Amino acid sequence: TKTQLAFKTLAKQSIRSNQANMAGVVLETLSTRKLVCFGIILLLLQVGCFLLGGLIAPKPYAHEDMLGNKCVDWDANDTDKWFFTRGPGHCKPVADGSNHFEFIKNLHQLAKDEGKRVPNASQIVFNFQFPLPRDNMEFSMSALFQEMVAVVRIESQYMKSLPGSEIKPDSQIELHARLGYRDDSDPPGVWHEMVQSRETRSLRCQLEQSADGDTGEYECEPQPLFSLGSVAHAQYLLNIRVPVTDYSNKNIGLLRDISVVEFHQNGGFTLVWLGMKTALFPVLCGLLIWFCWRVRAQARPWTLLERSALGLGIALSCLNCPVEWLSLTVLRAPVWLLVSDLRHGMFYSGLLAFWIVFTGEHTMDGGPKNRFMLYWKQFLGVAVAGACLLIFDLSERGVQIYNPFYTVWSTPDASRFALASMIIAGISMAAYALLLLVLIVRALRGILEKRRHLPSLPQARRLFYSGAIVRFCVFLGYTALCAALTVAFYIVMELDESHWKWSEEGHSLEYSSAFVTGVYGMWNVYVCAIIILYAPSTKRIAGASGIGDAAAVPTEAANLFTTESDQQVAYSCASERVRVLNPGSAAAAGSAAADSAGASASSAVGAASETLAFVQKAAQD
Repeated sequence: TKTQLAFKTLAKQSIRSNQANMAGVVLETLSTRKLVCFGIILLLLQVGCFLLGGLIAPKPYAHEDMLGNKCVDWDANDTDKWFFTRGPGHCKPVADGSNHFEFIKNLHQLAKDEGKRVPNASQIVFNFQFPLPRDNMEFSMSALFQEMVAVVRIESQYMKSLPGSEIKPDSQIELHARLGYRDDSDPPGVWHEMVQSRETRSLRCQLEQSADGDTGEYECEPQPLFSLGSVAHAQYLLNIRVPVTDYSNKNIGLLRDISVVEFHQNGGFTLVWLGMKTALFPVLCGLLIWFCWRVRAQARPWTLLERSALGLGIALSCLNCPVEWLSLTVLRAPVWLLVSDLRHGMFYSGLLAFWIVFTGEHTMDGGPKNRFMLYWKQFLGVAVAGACLLIFDLSERGVQIYNPFYTVWSTPDASRFALASMIIAGISMAAYALLLLVLIVRALRGILEKRRHLPSLPQARRLFYSGAIVRFCVFLGYTALCAALTVAFYIVMELDESHWKWSEEGHSLEYSSAFVTGVYGMWNVYVCAIIILYAPSTKRIAGASGIGDAAAVPTEAANLFTTESDQQVAYSCASERVRVLNPGSAAAAGSAAADSAGASASSAVGAASETLAFVQKAAQD
């Protein structure tokens, strides 16, 4: 009859739809030979990223140590005049001495030679002109340096015979700083003002006294001076004054010298970095388009894992986008350092959120899946940590766009606020790391416990699920390795940037370019592997040739590797197709049976074989 034919057609379509939906992901159905070849390709790409940084790229950062030349402002606080020691119109520096008294003696001699009155402390100008010449040749800065950061170190002496030469624990020094620049097209000796500011820095110094205890040298911690988000000019000039008044610069010891250490990114490393971004950006964008096409072809809603993978790919694409090429040509603005921090923060947040979903959806504890609100506590921790770091970044990087001398560590109140933000972020990240470890252990334990169901399966199914377990365990281990290297990379970069904020010795934290390019390449390899291997497969599980074979698979063991959220979506789609057809009054019994089958499928996840058998029986009736 027409009713029987309609139900037979419906049963065949439901069987094919269920088999297609239960096919799982590419990682599940890809042949072992192809999977091994794919893994070898990823390994070669990863090794290539490390070798690219180790053999080709120079060190990520370079620095120059500069001791300030001391010139005299004979016109008494002429703030419009530039003081420099190289080039036409340079000033005559005051000769240095081994101690404070020799410097005063040299200053008196210079005043006598110039026929001027002996200047006071406010007329002494410390000047720094960089880049420094090498082999009697002048060099220029380059836009490839991307950023420039400077720290300042105060060198003071102590003499017991002079009152006020002691630096107290709460002492502060006020610096009148002025930063200028010139380009190759400017006439010699012409400088343009970039910014000037009055900044206060705390002095944290240790006294090293002489054997008799009458004199000593203060070893002071370096303090942040300025931070430029782009290097847009050929040469830079820094003038610093330390005026002494009744309200400022008291109890700072006998100031002898001021030294500045300037950091910038190596131009060769920038070219390698931008080359990697330019090559990886279109590849990842193409994979994201292919992933979306694969998911949309399934004619079902997106699962939470698929949405998380897509979000992670978009975040990494934003990080890969080589917009830094604009900073080398048309848009040399000081905003690039802030833009880079924001893009890294967005990627970190996306990566942390994905790991929560990835491990949670593969935890086979029988609980509900594929719901965003199930992970709200974990997402809240990531959001709190990200918000604290964002506030800290905006409070410093945002202000430095128009005042490079600003830093949140300059005053005690701002320092406490910044420190509180970093502590809250650190606590949140520690809690996240503990949670991720627990989720990984639970996922591994759950997937390994499924082995006890394997002996009851047919041989083809048993071999398939044994391989699926091994594949998942290997990929989960790769995820743990990626997480560990990401945390190490973040800590290394933060320590390298803020070593002078935490009383660290030395100028920079030494690390190799291979580590930076290797971790960056690892992010791309990992995300590309997620996009490819977790895309819906066009193959169905080997050994599932029909209803009889599907019915022989225990429900608890069915589709071990595919997440339970994928199974829920597949079964709901299959049961929905069963309820669509209503042949009329003659098929009332069949329609009721189909509705009963749909309700049974939606109430018990994993009962696909029972649903298909019920549909077949209804069609025969």
